[in-house]
Amino acid sequence: MTSTSPSGYRGHPSAIEVARTQDFEVRVHLTHGGRATVKLRGELDLCSADLFEAVLNHHIASGRRHIRLDMSGVTFVDCAGLGAIVDAHNTVVANYGRLELIRVGPRTARLLEITELDATLHVEPAPPIAEPTPLATSF
Repeated sequence: MTSTSPSGYRGHPSAIEVARTQDFEVRVHLTHGGRATVKLRGELDLCSADLFEAVLNHHIASGRRHIRLDMSGVTFVDCAGLGAIVDAHNTVVANYGRLELIRVGPRTARLLEITELDATLHVEPAPPIAEPTPLATSF
């Protein structure tokens, strides 16, 4: 696991921790008050689920009670990835916290809908991509 902390952990709102494999990256931004934003990039699958769970379990054990998973960089999720998300959700809730999935792309949102996990998890879809405005033409 690679770890960087430009400001250091103690009391600084922008501490960063990074863990990665060949096809997956977890970037954790720590803030005040037991909060963390976890930005995921790549494929959350059988090969990366253990790393994802290890990072989240470390932060939950460290007292993080409000965790936001930024899913904007996730390109694929399989059943192991879904299981890891559900396990993280259950662990956070058991510790009186909240896990939010933010910036969830359309494919992942559809998977959550099909599995009916969108009714259990706190899911915030990615903002829609704006359609380009046609240029005004005059003839």
